Amino acid sequence: MDAQGKPDPKTKRTWAIEPAAALHKGPSFRDYAELRELIAQRADAFGAGFSKALIEYALGRPCGFSD
Repeated sequence: MDAQGKPDPKTKRTWAIEPAAALHKGPSFRDYAELRELIAQRADAFGAGFSKALIEYALGRPCGFSD
């Protein structure tokens, strides 16, 4: 970035992104569409985990019984 926050064309890097991966203790996926399908299949678990992580981030500590 230059002083104005614009990308510097001299330092532009290009590389291929490999989208294939695997969920922790779960299935693997090859691309974004498969990841979305896996999340949609586990919508309740994803929503609960995401909500808990968001609450802990907002509180700045792990959430407990009194929260």
